[in-house]
Amino acid sequence: MKTDDIQLMAYADGNLSPHEREEIEAEIRGSVETAMRITRLQASRLPYREAFAYQKLPPVPQSLIRKIAEMVLAAAEPSK
Repeated sequence: MKTDDIQLMAYADGNLSPHEREEIEAEIRGSVETAMRITRLQASRLPYREAFAYQKLPPVPQSLIRKIAEMVLAAAEPSK
């Protein structure tokens, strides 16, 4: 089995079912390459939620809110 990076990242994040986790762990045991990929993915994990939790962001300009609303409406209109 050749696992893709999406599955390995889900493994690194702890987002797999027990069965899926067992399958990945079996592959890790049998493949130095997969073990190295997991190590790199785990090293790339950063605490983004915590990093931005206390950041003060400026308010969104009303002109941007209006423009986005216009774009949403235009996208929702049926094609002619």
